[in-house]
Amino acid sequence: MSAGTPILATLLVALIGLSSCASPSGSPEAPPDWGPLAVARDDASGVSQARGGQGPLTIAEECVTLTTESGAALTLVWRSGQTSWDETRQVIVFESPSSERIVLADGDVVTVGGEDGARDPDWIAEPHTSCPTTTFFVHEVTQAS
Repeated sequence: MSAGTPILATLLVALIGLSSCASPSGSPEAPPDWGPLAVARDDASGVSQARGGQGPLTIAEECVTLTTESGAALTLVWRSGQTSWDETRQVIVFESPSSERIVLADGDVVTVGGEDGARDPDWIAEPHTSCPTTTFFVHEVTQAS
């Protein structure tokens, strides 16, 4: 055995370790596409039960809003720990606190619970400037039957 064998073995182990950190394509993982969603960095460990309202969900190019029973338009802010955007189907995939997976589409009539927009979030995707300025942080969604 030559003197270079331990060094070669060490390099081989290091390369194998590095390759396991890369994505399958060999490039770094791309960040999620949030589409039109306004998203706050939040692991969704707590739940606030304030009622935001009930009404039709509007998924537009730049905003996701809810028009409440009183006619108020709310920009819905989604928590990163329980929400994703399905670009292919143009729907929101929401995991409720009870671990129920809910798929939300444009026009669905929903009731949202959570908290009003009085806090200063750690934004992952800020609301577009064209969205209504009144925000509501979604912790829970139920679909009308």
